[in-house]
Amino acid sequence: MLNILGGIHGVLLRNEVQQTPPERIPLVEGLLYEKSVLMTTADPAVGKSIIMACAIAQMSAGLPVFGYLNVPHPLRCYYIPFERGRHEIIERFRLLENVIPINYDYITVNDNFIGMDVTREECADKIIETIKADSPLGIDVFLGDPMYACVRGGLSSDEKASQVTAFSARIVHEFGCSNWWNHHNVKQTYANDGSPIHKADPFYGSIWLKAHATAGYYMYRSENGGTIMDNKKDSIGSLLSKIILDYHEDTHLCQAVNLQESGMIRDRAFNFARTCFHQKKTFTFKQFLSALGGVTSGVSTGYARRLLCTPPLIDCITKDISNGRATLYEITKIF
Repeated sequence: MLNILGGIHGVLLRNEVQQTPPERIPLVEGLLYEKSVLMTTADPAVGKSIIMACAIAQMSAGLPVFGYLNVPHPLRCYYIPFERGRHEIIERFRLLENVIPINYDYITVNDNFIGMDVTREECADKIIETIKADSPLGIDVFLGDPMYACVRGGLSSDEKASQVTAFSARIVHEFGCSNWWNHHNVKQTYANDGSPIHKADPFYGSIWLKAHATAGYYMYRSENGGTIMDNKKDSIGSLLSKIILDYHEDTHLCQAVNLQESGMIRDRAFNFARTCFHQKKTFTFKQFLSALGGVTSGVSTGYARRLLCTPPLIDCITKDISNGRATLYEITKIF
């Protein structure tokens, strides 16, 4: 018999609301946030699993993912290869450890679920029980690779898709973690002349899969052989719109080439604030974000908001909040 607790209301609900941060806490700044579901989709051989392996290695050590996306603290990662064995990611770790000090104490790889169907309750229960047994200290990020291999019969039907999303939601609820799923695109289609038909978002499966994800990136090859991650969904409002990755074949290191150092971004913020002070100008958040370089240069909206809400800027700013208009910020003193 299920043991289901009651809901919260009244004082308990108000206290929880007041204790909740105004913005979702970042695990990987601009990419992955607390209790969220990230789905990365791509055609075969684009490099989804290699990119995921590189991110796991960097998250485990608390290093910036792809060389630039800040990781506030080392993250405990639980990786399940649903389609192929653990040998692939181990081979990749072997190369990655030449350039990344991987923290293996923060990584669990379990390939014992190959062939299981998470739409069957007994399989879903077994996976979650095993994760609990493997992770007495909990996990920060669950990584499933690929999604279609954890279910039999495909994901185009709403029934199968809703069962997979229920399994994914259960993991978030049980462990308080975030999920990162790799997934495939629809099959390539061609025009009458034989040329491939380009689709802006060739997502495969029921709409319920995309509805479940809070974040989505479509990955495809760049002209120079790297990979472009193009944001297709951002429910949190803090993700980078585009990440361009360069792939180092000898080490499997994936490095962002369109992002900029956070120190440079802070310097821009301070210079913009000082300019506004001297010119006695107010500014909106959109103008502030634009002054930092915008999302295409590696500045997430969440990071920009935190700059405004932490010293030294928070101590020098007043806000004019009016109904129906954007909030105006004013720098009242120099720092």
